[in-house]
Amino acid sequence: MRLLLVIPEKFGGFDLTPLGQVAVFEPIAKTDAALSLLILIQNTLAARPIVEFGTSAQKDKYLRLMAEGKLIGCIGLSEPGVGSDLMNLTCKAEKVDGGWKINGEKLWISSAKRSDIIDLAARTGTPESGARGISLFIAPLDHTSPNLKIKTVAKHGQHASQFCSVVFTDYFIPDDALLGELNEGQKVLRDTLNLSRVWIAAQGTGIALHAYELAIQHVNQREMFGKKLVDLPLMARNLDHAKREIDIARLLVRKAAWAEQTNEKYAHVWSALAKVVASEVAFLVSHDSALFHGAMGYTMETEIGYVASDAEVLRTYEGSRETLTELALKYLTEEQLQLVWPRADHPIKPIGDLPTAEKVIRTVEGWEIKKRNIAGDR
Repeated sequence: MRLLLVIPEKFGGFDLTPLGQVAVFEPIAKTDAALSLLILIQNTLAARPIVEFGTSAQKDKYLRLMAEGKLIGCIGLSEPGVGSDLMNLTCKAEKVDGGWKINGEKLWISSAKRSDIIDLAARTGTPESGARGISLFIAPLDHTSPNLKIKTVAKHGQHASQFCSVVFTDYFIPDDALLGELNEGQKVLRDTLNLSRVWIAAQGTGIALHAYELAIQHVNQREMFGKKLVDLPLMARNLDHAKREIDIARLLVRKAAWAEQTNEKYAHVWSALAKVVASEVAFLVSHDSALFHGAMGYTMETEIGYVASDAEVLRTYEGSRETLTELALKYLTEEQLQLVWPRADHPIKPIGDLPTAEKVIRTVEGWEIKKRNIAGDR
């Protein structure tokens, strides 16, 4: 847990650039997707908001302990009935003497059971205030408090962390817990999620690479109909397409990391696009790899069963596929998205009929990102 890539060196971290972060993070995700999620949570979701928006006192209080692995953090955004639509959250922070009183429930909170603090999004304005009524808090988690209830929720994959529900009932946090400006929590969330989506995209390409290598290993060993699986024309074609799709996704990850690193105006578009494409590639390649393994791929007796299970949630967390695709379509055309989107018909479509990954990326580099005028304000 000491692999803190976003914390400044003076607090014991590595303070890498976004390009450096994904270069380190992708091979971790390739080796162990569940472990990579723990590292992602501690870095981009728990530490990053404190690094960018915390006071000097908050940085001194938390960052070194986080870098040393002595303090574990998580983030509290989603609620029952409020997933990607975070601006409609209802968890409330009410000002009281000496601090704040928290009431509400957070759901799907990874690692909350093991965490010491939670970067908590709560409503401090009226329900009608929308995004302008949300604040962020660094809330200590007192697991002995009767006003705090945390329970785990069973999930499919990435079992190194737990899905949790976190219920606050008149739960007190001190004045110095406020992170950033009052009612300006959307700024913290926007910055946090943009970088975190780049990391999730790198997690996706890492998982896809793992699944692809397992597929290559299996089809070169397994024989059927008197020949190795790799010699079956459709099998070879499918693997060629998988490699191409991984290459495109990896280049998009690095494009998004560079946009974040150079503070490009539309860095949030690149992070959304990279996250969507890489998540789809991770899902498709891992499940195709499981398919190549036959019935054993549908069990937990083989490594690919775990890899495919770990890949599923990437399409959901930190913005669902549809939500982030809609965001991208505010700036890109459907044709542009189709150019980089993984092909559903790739088992039968000759790879020569498609542009190479290199040609796709050269085209992407020439894109002009700008807000589109769309009827109905997509």
